[in-house]
Amino acid sequence: MISDMSDGNFKDAIKLLEFGVCVKECPRADSETVQCKPTAEMIKDPNYYKDCVYYVGGTQYGKPFRFNSTEYGGHFCLPEGEYAGSPNALKAFKEIFF
Repeated sequence: MISDMSDGNFKDAIKLLEFGVCVKECPRADSETVQCKPTAEMIKDPNYYKDCVYYVGGTQYGKPFRFNSTEYGGHFCLPEGEYAGSPNALKAFKEIFF
């Protein structure tokens, strides 16, 4: 998906927004907690979510799925990387959301 985004194809990345969550600030991999408004999925399946973080394998045994993210477009948090600041990414976000 990252190479697709670098080429300006954001179709699969946009699908990820179906699982988006509103956060107070963009989370970091080393943050202790994430402040968010829990989604219906988080509430429905609390065995896999703790402090607004998904745990691969569940909260009892699994590891948190965390990564560094950065604010983008004033409204979104994207995983850090050069694609997050690319002109193609900005153009796609403007066309879709603004």
